[in-house]
Formats: sequence, C-alpha cells, structure tokens
Amino acid sequence: MFVLISLGANGQSNQFPSGKVDTAGLFGQLHHLLANQPKFSCAGVRRNIKHPHPQDNTKYVVCRDERRYNVFTCPNGGVFNNTQKACLDLCQQNDPCLNQGQCIILQDLTLQCVCKRDWTGERCETPLSSCAYNPCGPDAECRMLNAGDYSQDYVCLCNNYKSYGRNCEQSKYERKMSF
Repeated sequence: MFVLISLGANGQSNQFPSGKVDTAGLFGQLHHLLANQPKFSCAGVRRNIKHPHPQDNTKYVVCRDERRYNVFTCPNGGVFNNTQKACLDLCQQNDPCLNQGQCIILQDLTLQCVCKRDWTGERCETPLSSCAYNPCGPDAECRMLNAGDYSQDYVCLCNNYKSYGRNCEQSKYERKMSF
C-alpha cells in the first residue's frame, strides 16, 4: 500500500490511502486558483503593446487579439512602469550609486556599485582625492600627488601637457640653447 500526500490550500498536508484520492478537493483548489486569476480585457486595447497587470506591478500584459493575451513577469525583481512601457530593474528603481557609479544586480537580488576612478565606498560616496571633483576642468587631466608635506593633493596637466599647476597657470620650462 502507498500513501498519496496532497498539499492543501493552507500548506497542511492531507494523507489519502491509495485508491481514495480526493479529486473533488484537488479540482476544487484548481478551480479556485483559476477563478481568482485577474481578468484582463483586450477589447479596444492596442495589440503587442505592454500594459500594466491589473493587480501585480511586477507583471505586464500583452494582447494578441481581442480575446487572447499573455502575462509576463519583469526579471530580477523589476516592476512595470506604465509611462515608459517597460520593466524597471532594481537599479533603476533605487538608483543607489552616486558620482556616476554603475549599479549591478547580484544573484541574490542585492545591489552593488562599481565606482569610477577617484571614488570609493558602498555607494561611491567617498572621494579618493581632489581629482574626484574635476578641479582642472574638461580640457585638462588631473593627477594625484602623494606628498605628505604638500597641502595640494593634485596637479593639473593642461594644453596637451604644455602647462600644469593647480589651475594650469604654469608653463613648462623650455630650455633654450644659446651659442
């Protein structure tokens, strides 16, 4: 003799000896699940366009014709944004990374920031040097200085390396030969 174990709607197990399967209960549960599915009408709705799910913001609906539609789930814990007609992933929802850091979603759906040069920290919130604030401007290159007795921790290299300094005020020394 074998025993069939069925899980009830509340998670409790019901045991039935072989030959005595409670099919009414099983079909009743299936009917209950199907009857409680949200109804979506595609009448008057544009086809092949994403529409918000009526009850679950992690899903969206695409109508195939007047009577048929498909329900899709947003990946990686995403939610459907009806304005953009797209799923927004966890990074887009939370925007956790500062200073142009790149957000990545890990397998366990936690977020991690990958920081740009000159920034560090869990959210890329901590500058490594003054170069992080781009003090030299768009046409100059900032280089970090590691001098303990010098208050400035950077130098700007400017005009294709023709000048340098805190604000590109120094010109390179060019040695002229005289005969």
